[in-house]
Amino acid sequence: MPCSAWTVRRFYGPDGKHAPRGARIDDGEAARRVRHWLARLGIDALAGKYPAQLSGGQRQRAAIARTLAMQPDLLLMDEPFSALDVATREDLQTLTLELRREAALTSVIVTHNIEEAVYLGEKILALRLPPNSAACVIDNPSAGAPDYAKRAAFQAKCDELRAALGVMA
Repeated sequence: MPCSAWTVRRFYGPDGKHAPRGARIDDGEAARRVRHWLARLGIDALAGKYPAQLSGGQRQRAAIARTLAMQPDLLLMDEPFSALDVATREDLQTLTLELRREAALTSVIVTHNIEEAVYLGEKILALRLPPNSAACVIDNPSAGAPDYAKRAAFQAKCDELRAALGVMA
């Protein structure tokens, strides 16, 4: 049986470090949260499946649902879309932007993909090859805007990021 958000929460807390003290929820509430996020992410029909029975995109959605069921303030993602096909990657990027808005969620996404960083990042922290003595922060207020990736401003911001990284266009 797949691990529920409640099982994860019981393992990690509430200990004041991994989850706020007094953050216990009953099994009914935990199940409601899990059902909500599985449905919101379009994978509710897959609830009884094991990870090996899911596609890469479905596994990413399940990981996101598991995390969001615990109602975090911060979502950390390390190369979350790198192993996915283009259509699934774009779908999950759009979903990430929607979830960020809906849940008032702060996200930190690590990526080596310049276009992905520009599409998703309101603030982009550009790190050159080590040793890093100073990071470059690039403001990107248009991140996630409809059709942003099709605008000249998007390409200009990609060029700015490439320059900050010392990458030739």
